Amino acid sequence: LDHDEDQTRIWPVPPDCMRPLMSSYDRGDLVGWELTPPKWMPQSAKSLRVNLDLDDVIHFKVCSPQDPIRGISQVTAAAQAVETDLLSKQHTSATLRNRGVPKGILTYQYALDPTDEQEFKQKWKQQFEGVENAEKTALLHGGWKYQTVAASSTDLSLMDREDRNQKEILGVMRTPPSVVGLTNELNYATQLGQDKNFWDKT
Repeated sequence: LDHDEDQTRIWPVPPDCMRPLMSSYDRGDLVGWELTPPKWMPQSAKSLRVNLDLDDVIHFKVCSPQDPIRGISQVTAAAQAVETDLLSKQHTSATLRNRGVPKGILTYQYALDPTDEQEFKQKWKQQFEGVENAEKTALLHGGWKYQTVAASSTDLSLMDREDRNQKEILGVMRTPPSVVGLTNELNYATQLGQDKNFWDKT
């Protein structure tokens, strides 16, 4: 907090700029914080380091047994759910780009030389790969066969996984679904209750 006679300002500071000050070197009770001001703070021109009392610092953290003093950030706590959500969306996007249908295998009754194989794969990709080529009819002749590969259980459960990821991330951020517009499973009374709790406790 930056105090002067007429106003009080709150400075958001990244965690790597703060070092805990303990009552006995690197152990004991937390007695304050040492701030290394970022370049954008006016204090950076006055001092390389500033010692702050506990009352001058508002520390936002999620408790962590590995580091009870610093804790971990909400983003770190939700990191696995965020990564899983991003990967599942990438998988869904790749599936849609590939016509959004189950994968398949092309077989030929004779062995092909590498040049002919590459040429056929390129033509097949141009004519049938991508959302814009969905539902086109393929004509196979000369010994070619197409075998559909059923979608895996992983593909079929992606939608449920994304829903669980959303709830996990919102839980870590202490944000009810109604605040971010996820109201499919809520009635009006529940939505009002969630909004009120979020307003009261934030």
